[in-house]
Amino acid sequence: GCCSIQPILSSVSTRSRTLKNDKNCVKQDVQLRDKLARRDQHERSKLVLQRTSQRSSFRVRCVEAECPNKDSNYPVKLVVFDLDETLTMVTFMTPSGTYKVHEYEWAKKANFETPWVEGQRLAKLQKLLADLAHDQQGQPRALAILTKNQHRTGVAAVVNLLKVADLSSYFSAIWCMPWRRNVPNGAYQQAGKWRFFEPPVNKVHSHKADVLEHVARNPGMWFPQLAAGDARVKALRQLKPEGVVLVDDQRANFTSDSGKQVIRYCKVARYDAHFFGFGLLKDMGGIGAHSDADYDTLKRFVTDPWLCKETFKVRCLQKMFEGDTLKRPVRLVVFDFDETLTLATFMPQDPACRSQIGWRPVHSDEWTEEDLVTYNFESPWVSGSRVAKLQNLLAELTTGQQLPLAILTRNEGGAVAVLNLLKMAQLADFFSAVWTFSTPDKGLPAGVYQDGGQWRGF
Repeated sequence: GCCSIQPILSSVSTRSRTLKNDKNCVKQDVQLRDKLARRDQHERSKLVLQRTSQRSSFRVRCVEAECPNKDSNYPVKLVVFDLDETLTMVTFMTPSGTYKVHEYEWAKKANFETPWVEGQRLAKLQKLLADLAHDQQGQPRALAILTKNQHRTGVAAVVNLLKVADLSSYFSAIWCMPWRRNVPNGAYQQAGKWRFFEPPVNKVHSHKADVLEHVARNPGMWFPQLAAGDARVKALRQLKPEGVVLVDDQRANFTSDSGKQVIRYCKVARYDAHFFGFGLLKDMGGIGAHSDADYDTLKRFVTDPWLCKETFKVRCLQKMFEGDTLKRPVRLVVFDFDETLTLATFMPQDPACRSQIGWRPVHSDEWTEEDLVTYNFESPWVSGSRVAKLQNLLAELTTGQQLPLAILTRNEGGAVAVLNLLKMAQLADFFSAVWTFSTPDKGLPAGVYQDGGQWRGF
């Protein structure tokens, strides 16, 4: 059993926050403003609060948006991918848009491979596309690409890059926008061969939401092979807007200024990172760039999109497994820490916080205990104390239902640092153990456990 929480801060997860220059933060937080005003100007200029939890936001987020008159039970018949920073990590193309044999490996690595996850990302993408190309009954499901790539040769450059990566065979059509003269703006695949054509991109408002609405209403104009009875796209003869899923790294592409909205979409995480030998690159992306879970998340969403309603509420589910009809009771509840118990995690930089159980920022110029509790645990969007509500929840689980609670986290501060934040928020006593996947320094425990009211490392 699992309970997933959708991250809502993906656009700012890796940024350092300099309070000196953050006018909105200072304006909105009177106490912090007054505190900064009392500090020496030199010290204030050095104060940078670094969010220490960065992993959870580098995941895809799938949503079925609220829309009047939609048919939530309508199956997904078409999955449309963006190219740049969605299928690719970041896009590098040759000036000609073609590739010589000795350039194949470079093109595949630079565009599609990730240095952050083990295994070949390109092979995982191929499997993902192969799985998506058929529904649960084995019937064909169409895949397409809608891209704003502006290579001077138009859609031909996209087709060539996909061929180099052995991805082109999975797609039935590729459309480029905005429309441009003197270059092909569309291509479709029929009987294993790619042919150029002109999709009606110039007849639709230049936004992906408007284009996909038009595709759903007029599939024959966007898939020329439909007229020839191509088996891979035959299901598109009867297509509703909710039968289309858009996978894209740009949030702005899901809602148009015309009022049109993509009903079902998958948002790919964006981030800045040092990438192979290219140095620091801004606004990178890529399905599965930081987690293999992206592939399963997208496949589950395409199969059951109605389970991902647009909401900022937790969603609990039980997956099917052998013996699930026996309805065995829950014996242990395990929480993540970052962005689950915390809203966003801000960890003190003092090394003692990671090694001394019971550490508190008594003489710290960086944080006060009140600040740590507020910025890690309290919510500005709901009335009342979130910490008090968490305490009530955990008390009900441990006392009312008599369940042991634990924490399993990837927080790089380590188990002791996590425990110290919990102690400040008076949440630690509800848990029996905290486990981490890694320790920040050799010699520090990867876990802590509570025994007779005392916490010990192990």
